[in-house]
Amino acid sequence: YIQQVGIYNQIYGQLGILVAFVMFVYYSAVVFVFSAAFVAALDSRRR
Repeated sequence: YIQQVGIYNQIYGQLGILVAFVMFVYYSAVVFVFSAAFVAALDSRRR
């Protein structure tokens, strides 16, 4: 059992990094889209 724990940590550790990266990309895209919509609303209000 003790020998298998190291293998599980390697597999799930790498999957955790992948999930964290995908979440980072997703939330970065959400912030980008909302920021673009906010700037577009400000620009249309200014005109």
